[in-house]
Amino acid sequence: MIGKIIGVEVKMMDGKMRTLKAGAVALLMIVAIFLAIAPGVGAQNAVQPEFIYTNPGRPIKPQQEMMVIPFEVKITREQLAAGSEAGTVVATVTATPDVSWLTVSISPTQFFWAGQDDAAKQGYLSVIATTLAPATVQGKILISITTDGSGAGTVTYKDYTAQVPIEPAFFSLLSVTAATTLQKISPNGQAVYPITVTNLGNGPTKVFLDIKNVPTGWQVVTPAPFILDSTQQGGKNTKATVNVMVQPPYKFGHHNDLAAMKIDITSTHALDSSLKGDASAVSIMTRSQGMCTPGFEALFVFAALGCFMLISKKKKKE
Repeated sequence: MIGKIIGVEVKMMDGKMRTLKAGAVALLMIVAIFLAIAPGVGAQNAVQPEFIYTNPGRPIKPQQEMMVIPFEVKITREQLAAGSEAGTVVATVTATPDVSWLTVSISPTQFFWAGQDDAAKQGYLSVIATTLAPATVQGKILISITTDGSGAGTVTYKDYTAQVPIEPAFFSLLSVTAATTLQKISPNGQAVYPITVTNLGNGPTKVFLDIKNVPTGWQVVTPAPFILDSTQQGGKNTKATVNVMVQPPYKFGHHNDLAAMKIDITSTHALDSSLKGDASAVSIMTRSQGMCTPGFEALFVFAALGCFMLISKKKKKE
């Protein structure tokens, strides 16, 4: 009797196990079918763009060049699920400078991929910096990529952003004026030439003055190097007036000497002498004319005093 009861229980447990196995198999089949018809589950189903540019490796010269920067746009089809296709993909690229002294254009602005084409597409940024670009102050070009397509199923077309840094090169633009360039003096005189220099460049500039073609016997005094602020960077000391002094030979005799000299004005960045700036020149001409009697001036003074005393005594006697 007991054996019969045990046999019945064993048969019932075997039946339950077969039922559980059948249910598990059915459940797995349902999940598989669901994943096949629902492409958004278990996969990213996305198209991801990417922007890669070639670094120019140098600063841009304000108002002197158009810098061309090559770039590539790539797409990656990320784990497309069964039943989903990216199809034709369109990427639209925009480039916007974040500073007013940069202008940029992009070519082309749209890129296309058909079917399974994933090859990188090439384009170019054309960049110009105006004369208002401050030296060594970095600006940025903001890149934005949006994608779209005509694929089948549920596909996410992602966006992408990037930045391209642009640094203006230093340039020094000097405005040089001379109050006078021709003077006539006596042999014991001194000619003074005021020179006004204005920094119209984009960075602090150190200015140097040097005199060329100085004749033998003539003496010149030039000012020490001086620094001018940049107008673009809001500097206050952007202009300075300095004096160049010229003294002719001082020796006995009658003089009619002429000296034609050149004042060279050169410049560098105030903080980096390796960055050369603008250069200019001013030609000056000095004539020394008259009688020179070095050492006899004191005798003339005493003679004049003696004459004065004699005249005074004569008047007293009268």
